This record gives sequence, structure tokens and C-alpha cells, in this order.
Amino acid sequence: MLDKTEARNFIEELQKIVNPEMSGNYKPENFDKLFTQYDDDKNGYLEKKEMCVFIKKNFRKPETVQAAWI
Repeated sequence: MLDKTEARNFIEELQKIVNPEMSGNYKPENFDKLFTQYDDDKNGYLEKKEMCVFIKKNFRKPETVQAAWI
């Protein structure tokens, strides 16, 4: 379980080690909004399940653009 400061520090460290393309969905300036969004029970902490969802939604491979065939 991570409070807001611990979660922010964890995400900052994660961003340093992942492929930059994978963190393209995450913007540090949106952290406070995202923390609130993923804190499902609104207790001020991100539990393991909530943090996993946070990471899966914000740190992933970019979608490949499919060419439209005519």
C-alpha cells in the first residue's frame, strides 16, 4: 500500500527504467488526478490491485497504427 508521496516516487523511478515508448501514456503533471482516479476506495493509498491497474493503463506499449487497405 502506497500513500500519494510513495506512489509518486515509485512512478518516477519506474519511468526512469522503462522504455520511453511504454511511458508515453503517463504525464507527471497528471499524477494527482490519476492517483485520485485509481484510488478506488478513496482511502488515500494505492493498494497493490489499484497500483497494478494504474501501471497497466499508463505504462504500456504504444498501439500500432494499422494501415487502411483500399
